[in-house]
Amino acid sequence: MKPPLVKGTILWYAFHMSNAGGSSASNPSAAPRRSGGAPPDATLRLALSLPGGVAPGTFEAGAVCGLLAWMQGVNALAPDAVVVDVVTGASAGALTGLLAARVLLAGDDPVAVFRQAWVSAPSLRALRAVGPWAPLSLRRARQVAHGLLFAPSDPGHRWQQASPLTLDVALGCLRGFSQHIPRTDGMMDGGQPLFATSYLDWSSFDLHDIPARSITDGAEWTQAVDSVMASASHPLAFPARSLDRESYRKEYLDSKIVNLPDEDQLSLWYTDGGLLDNEPLGRCVARVSERDGARMPRRLVMLVRSSVRWPPPADNPAWSGAVRPRWTQTLARVLDLIATHATGRDLLRVEQVNTRLRWTSEAATMLAELVHSDARDELERLLTRLQAERRPFDLLARRIQGPPDHSRMNMEELIAEVLRSASGLTAKRPIDVAVVSADAAYTGPEALRSLVGFLERRQRENHFAAGYWSMLNWIDKAPELSKHVARDLLSAAVLAAQEGVPEPSARQLARDDVRGLSARTRAELLRLGIRTGRIARADVDAFFDLRKQRARRARQRAGDL
Repeated sequence: MKPPLVKGTILWYAFHMSNAGGSSASNPSAAPRRSGGAPPDATLRLALSLPGGVAPGTFEAGAVCGLLAWMQGVNALAPDAVVVDVVTGASAGALTGLLAARVLLAGDDPVAVFRQAWVSAPSLRALRAVGPWAPLSLRRARQVAHGLLFAPSDPGHRWQQASPLTLDVALGCLRGFSQHIPRTDGMMDGGQPLFATSYLDWSSFDLHDIPARSITDGAEWTQAVDSVMASASHPLAFPARSLDRESYRKEYLDSKIVNLPDEDQLSLWYTDGGLLDNEPLGRCVARVSERDGARMPRRLVMLVRSSVRWPPPADNPAWSGAVRPRWTQTLARVLDLIATHATGRDLLRVEQVNTRLRWTSEAATMLAELVHSDARDELERLLTRLQAERRPFDLLARRIQGPPDHSRMNMEELIAEVLRSASGLTAKRPIDVAVVSADAAYTGPEALRSLVGFLERRQRENHFAAGYWSMLNWIDKAPELSKHVARDLLSAAVLAAQEGVPEPSARQLARDDVRGLSARTRAELLRLGIRTGRIARADVDAFFDLRKQRARRARQRAGDL
């Protein structure tokens, strides 16, 4: 039963849309909208950056689920008012991003899909592994993901996104890449060549339709599942995974990677991508810049996090003074800093780019009045040379977008492009970034970060609900959205989405501690500890056996001499 405000707003918008020649959301016989609606320049385009982490992943899945439920409510009344066209994810965030793509393109019920993947299916028993490779296995998780992604679509009267979605998955490449760094005029020459080393890799997918409706797209979804499982394979618990990378060979070679193995079919071993880029905001912003190009669509980049960590304030003596922190405290703090520091730098970099773009625009406007029109040919030649010199570095960073056509630019645009090219701002546009984190009403600072919160179903349910309601509360108050979506439409969709998941209570969330674990979960943890010890011992024995074999062979070669 919808509240009266929701009913009234829906009826008003349905009447308005029918008079405007649109599709009435109150007509039960109307087919789901997959295109049309808002004109392209009126559509708010969202890009999502989804971090990794098992326990935070349940919260983030709930938050993304809340966002999609709200989007379906908004777009049912004003079709294509809000779409998601870019998602970058690491580890658990990669799985959430892939499920989000399925829900958007299929018109699925987001609550049913995300609850199955993040609340009902996960358990220590489901993660049990066989064989000597690792304590746990994602075999069952892959089966669940494959089943959800390849299920027939039954959208009913829910909105479906017609436009494609780009999904980028962070991967940790165990082999690593050596890239040749190009030298330009003015740099030192001679001596040894310069090389850059990176262990971060990416799988990129342009998802257009769900597998149940497209045979050709089914292969890409299967590859996406494989990449997501690799990105989620944390080395502390899961084995490395091999991926077929033959389709990326040309991209590797264009990026000046010089250490690809000599194989007819390129395959590489991967581990958790979140260890190298746990919150891929920088990748998300770069993808947005490539997709938008010279256009200026209504755009918002959203970083979803279970919590935002800031350094202690001046009146807090934590991590200072003479008191030595405990080893476990230091370990937990360092693991937290790895993600927080990178995200903080990315946010600072976005703001710096936005400011430099504004300065460049102001300078171009002033210089256009001072530069004579006869200088246009010189400026075009300078721009062509800058673009040619920058191209090797773009390839090194695996940016494949070509330079803009400057023949159609007026003098001010040409000067601005020269300044952007000289300062490394080419293809960059001002971008709004919003950080969505846990609402203080639903959780304390540590509740959503503990692995314990993932072990019991009721705890996963609470964390999922906390994420769902945190997102809805943020949407209802966010100025970043209200300036693009009408307030009454925004609020009506929030109220409608609130019916999907019961609101969690602070008392429920406070139970997420070790004492709340059931006897079955404690037994599974004991079983896991014993299995981990056996695998570690077997690996240590194998290591020393290998050393003995090498020493024996070395002695044999010495005796032959």
